[in-house]
Amino acid sequence: MIKIKSLGILTALILMTEMLLAASAPRILSRCNEDNLDPNQASHRNIWALRCRHITLVEHDENMTSGGQARPRPLYPIFGTTDGPIWRAPIDPDAPCSVPSGMTILAFCTASCYTPDQQVLFPDGFIDIKTAMENRFPDVMTLRSTSTLDNLRLVSYPVDSFTIEFRPNRQEILNFKMKSGGNLKVTTNHPIVDQTGVVKTADKFKVGESLIHYLNGLDPIVSIQKQHYYGLVYNVAPDTRLALSNIIIAQGYLNGSSWFQNDGVNEQNRLLLRRTIPVALLQ
Repeated sequence: MIKIKSLGILTALILMTEMLLAASAPRILSRCNEDNLDPNQASHRNIWALRCRHITLVEHDENMTSGGQARPRPLYPIFGTTDGPIWRAPIDPDAPCSVPSGMTILAFCTASCYTPDQQVLFPDGFIDIKTAMENRFPDVMTLRSTSTLDNLRLVSYPVDSFTIEFRPNRQEILNFKMKSGGNLKVTTNHPIVDQTGVVKTADKFKVGESLIHYLNGLDPIVSIQKQHYYGLVYNVAPDTRLALSNIIIAQGYLNGSSWFQNDGVNEQNRLLLRRTIPVALLQ
């Protein structure tokens, strides 16, 4: 009896440990380029889906808010079959509730940016984003909230979520080639830190401007090539709402996490990284 009780307690402890680990593991979110909605449309689809009982109140609230604040870009449900077509569900809150036969919710959609070969800095070094997601890496390297353009400092943060395209799709990719020989391949709406410390989308950059390398500083862009890519794209978001701590390192360059495309979209096009010494004092 003692052995059986001990085994029962041990089993319970193992199960509790596994449950805690599962609860703390990074979430996997989906990107849905085939049914891409703007924030207003996403909000209306969530209202429709809740009214029609396709999603629960908890799912609705998680889609619409994060950390008690409204998401600038809500998550939203996408319907279809795993290996078949996507059904574009209503974006009218008062639309009929019927769903075509065989169609179910496949994912809740958000945004993502990197091709699978892009190397992101994790505590153990640079790892391609696909491998990191498949292995649910628990932590990612980000900028410290005290970093400046003159003093970039890194810290390890827990990963909140990885994002992956729902299924392979045709993407337009921008391939940045740098004077140093470095390169970065991202989707057009991917957030990148420019030479002044502003986060802006990849399609806003021009040849002659610079990206910021985390070790070597400014690295001029010598070409930006548009490429068509068929496959999956990925991203990662640390578990923090601090803007600077959502700056991660991809291919050696300062990039915004997926937080900038969703909860932190309002932080884009703002000066996040300043110089330690104000420019006015140097003149």
